[in-house]
Amino acid sequence: MLPAGAPPEEGLLDRAGLAPHPRAALRRRINRALITAVLAAAVLAGLGPWLGHPFVTTGWITGLLLAPVLSAFAYDAYRNLGHGVRGRYLAIMYGTFARRTVVLRRDGIIGWTVTRSPFQRRAGLLTLGATTAAGDGIYRIRDVSVDQGLALAEAAVPRLLAPFVEPERPPGVATEGSEWHS
Repeated sequence: MLPAGAPPEEGLLDRAGLAPHPRAALRRRINRALITAVLAAAVLAGLGPWLGHPFVTTGWITGLLLAPVLSAFAYDAYRNLGHGVRGRYLAIMYGTFARRTVVLRRDGIIGWTVTRSPFQRRAGLLTLGATTAAGDGIYRIRDVSVDQGLALAEAAVPRLLAPFVEPERPPGVATEGSEWHS
C-alpha cells in the first residue's frame, strides 16, 4: 500500500496498462457460477417432496434464473482482474461488487508464495502471493498463467524467486544425476 501521507503517483490506480488474465481464469469463474446455480436448483428441488409440489418447480426455475445472473457476475469478476508493474509499484486489481486495487511498493515485497490447486494445475494457472511485512501480509494475484505469474514476480522483484524455480524439461530429457534405462 502507499505510505501514509505520500502523494500518489499518476496513474497508479488506473486500469489502463494492466495485464489481463488468461481465458482459463474466465472459465474457472463461469464454472463456479454454473455449479452454484445447479446446486441451488437441486437443493430446492430436493426439498420439494417434503415442502410441497411448488418447490420442485421453483427449484428449477431458480436455477434457470440464477445461471445467467451468476455468469454475468463471473464475467465481471474476470474483466476486473489485472496486474502489472508500474515504476516502483506492483498494481493488482480484482473484485466484482467492490472493485479493489492494491498498490504495493516493490521494495516492500519480501517474498513470494506460489500455490496451485489441482484445478489450477489442469488449467495451467497459479495463485501468486506477494508477501510483505505490512498491511495484510500477503496480497494474492489469483488465476494467472504460470509463465505470466513467474515473469511478473521476476519483473517486480528481480532474482527473488529465481533460485526456487526449475525450468521445465521436455518429456524424456534426463535431469542431472539421473541415468537412462532401456
